[in-house]
Amino acid sequence: MASKPVIITAALFIATIVSGVVGYAYYHSYTSLVSSLAAPPSLEEALGKVSKLSYRITSSNGTVWLAEVIVNHANKTVTAKLMDSNGTLLEEYIIGYSNNTIVSAYRVDPRTGNRTGVDIARIDGPFRTSVTILRSPTGEVGLEPFPGVGPVYALYTIGKALVVDWHGQTSPFAQVRWGIANYQFNGEKLKSIAVSIVVQPTPAPATEYNSLHAVRAVVSEKDGIIFFPEISYSTATAELLVKVTSISASG
Repeated sequence: MASKPVIITAALFIATIVSGVVGYAYYHSYTSLVSSLAAPPSLEEALGKVSKLSYRITSSNGTVWLAEVIVNHANKTVTAKLMDSNGTLLEEYIIGYSNNTIVSAYRVDPRTGNRTGVDIARIDGPFRTSVTILRSPTGEVGLEPFPGVGPVYALYTIGKALVVDWHGQTSPFAQVRWGIANYQFNGEKLKSIAVSIVVQPTPAPATEYNSLHAVRAVVSEKDGIIFFPEISYSTATAELLVKVTSISASG
């Protein structure tokens, strides 16, 4: 396993201790972030304040990818690109959305620029979480990066799938914890919480997220945008860390 995602686990541990010793008013001011998880926005609402999003994805074997997401509010489309660590374009998608539904999806060939329609059902989850979960014929679960909007939508998707009660820190299918975190984003201290979801080996609803071992994330607010500057996904054999490098608010 890569060592970087452990930072989130450590942050959660520290945050849990901090939340027990600070005053109630201070602690309560952070629950607005929890409330945002408990009352998830639609995809359109989550993207409504975002114009551009850039992030880095690191795998447990050290491979690094870069992703760039541009939101066009006028025609409700997202242009999402995945690049290697040198900036070479690997994948590009143009996704149309309305309310909480993906209404169109096209893959753009990196060499020719030609568009090809994509099965919406196949990319819906990866687009919302920025990760594709793969299961081999032998049952091994792998993770691949996807240039999606995970840094602004992943926890809403996973929380719904695993029936998470964010205020109660409970789920029928996972162990859930959160606590106050001191998180620095590009040198700026943001009001944040750290979240840990450890999936339990119990019967669960038919969702691809049952295959995950754990999801750990930081939830922050910047310029009125609730986003997840760090998210780590792990299985028994793989791990991906999604880390936001920049986020721009729409005008």
